[in-house]
Amino acid sequence: MLRALLLSLALCSHVQAAETLRVYNWAQYIDPQTLRGFERESGVKVEYQTFTTAAERDAALFDSSGWDVLVPSHFQLPRLIREGRIQILDKSRLANYANLDSKLLAALVSFENAQRYAVPYQWSSAGLVYDTETAVQQFGGPLPESWSLALVEQSLARLAPCGVSWLDAPEEMYSLLLNYQGKRLPSSSTQYLARQGQTLEHMAQNLRALNNEAYVDDLVAGRLCLAVAWSGQALMAARKRPSLQFVVPTEGAPISLETWVIPTTARNTELAYRFIDYMLRPQSSVQNSAYTLFYSALRSDLPQLRRLQQDQPSLILDPKLRSRLYFLEQPTSEQKEVIDKQWALLERQQREYSK
Repeated sequence: MLRALLLSLALCSHVQAAETLRVYNWAQYIDPQTLRGFERESGVKVEYQTFTTAAERDAALFDSSGWDVLVPSHFQLPRLIREGRIQILDKSRLANYANLDSKLLAALVSFENAQRYAVPYQWSSAGLVYDTETAVQQFGGPLPESWSLALVEQSLARLAPCGVSWLDAPEEMYSLLLNYQGKRLPSSSTQYLARQGQTLEHMAQNLRALNNEAYVDDLVAGRLCLAVAWSGQALMAARKRPSLQFVVPTEGAPISLETWVIPTTARNTELAYRFIDYMLRPQSSVQNSAYTLFYSALRSDLPQLRRLQQDQPSLILDPKLRSRLYFLEQPTSEQKEVIDKQWALLERQQREYSK
């Protein structure tokens, strides 16, 4: 009888564990109501945790902590694929897969055929957000829609007194600088990247902040007048402080496409499929986009997306602006080693200046 009781308890414990889904995502990158909706409909408990830095994300992507669903950026997918860390997806288990934007899916092909392993979630473009009052006054005239404001020493120094911020995102910041110079990451030597890292480190002396989240509150409070920002966070800040304006500089800007993947170490693959498919519903995607202010990865011709464009035009990027964008490139392992080393020096210097 005792043996039967122990077996019963073990079975109950297994069922209970099987009904818990572990998801790891960027902070403030999903509507909590969407999570609760999935839990109510499925009866599944979602253990949802977040990261705020690229380093935290990278650590989670390349360990074996048993996450069922992770959210890597598109440029990280090739390494995850080569190292066998994420599963090939069975699209027949995703009833809403046809809702996805075909251009985003096509773009994943050039990243080791990543469309076989990843499902687009949300995307954004980098850009500049500035205060039309304080920045213009400090600059001494109209601001050009150019990366020169944040990536040229003379302009950066002119705006430094009213507060300038960069993203704590090494691949993105390197890409922005190289693109402004008319170059591309894939064709840049490690020696050249090291020199550009020193350039960034020198310019960073003019920064008031270097982060991926706190700068939003600093913009709203007026502690910053210019920031390199992701579109969703810029729109979030502008909603709270109307004098803020987001622009995609004329030189172009990188797209970062965040994706759903299922790690090979996932404990609940079936639940992961159910969760991803739920997120591909137009209602779920629109709800998340309206909450996060990042762009939906679904087709813009869907009725729900058309209504979103009518209600919140800023959440469907204008085709002319979209034509300025390019997908953030994937660095080689040698390039990434140099980028990460130089960025660590920049971060350490920034901490010293902020004391």
